[in-house]
Amino acid sequence: MKENFFTKLDRWGALLTALAIAAISIAYLTQSYLASSKLYNIIFLVPMVLIAVFLTVIIIGRSLKMVLKSSSADVTNNNPTPTSDGKNLVIAGLMGGFLVYAFSIRYVGFDVASAFYIAFSLWIQGERRIIVIVLMSVITAFAVTWLLIHGARVPAIATFL
Repeated sequence: MKENFFTKLDRWGALLTALAIAAISIAYLTQSYLASSKLYNIIFLVPMVLIAVFLTVIIIGRSLKMVLKSSSADVTNNNPTPTSDGKNLVIAGLMGGFLVYAFSIRYVGFDVASAFYIAFSLWIQGERRIIVIVLMSVITAFAVTWLLIHGARVPAIATFL
């Protein structure tokens, strides 16, 4: 049976996405270092890039293992790997929600946008208890904002504080 586009995307999508994130992270770190090599300007970027590269290596290994495993299964079963439309819709919703989150930070503030994005993420992944959604989103957004302002000394305007 011939593979369709979505089956190939399931096999190679995670690998290509991880490689793109690692490449963008490395390019961003390089440009930031060239702009200002002072330690306090790049101290958050270096761990982020290291984590991105480390996770990319893990994803490359798992993707190659999955491709090798599924291609050998396709030869024996003559079936492509099935995809799950429900999971794809959730992932698409989370990605769309993240875009709205990223663009709304400028207008409503980091903490408010974070609270709404966390609430949306919980809801789209199946949480239906309103009290859990509200408490988790508000507490998490408040904690992250507080830690960024007071712990990391990142200049920001907080609407909760």
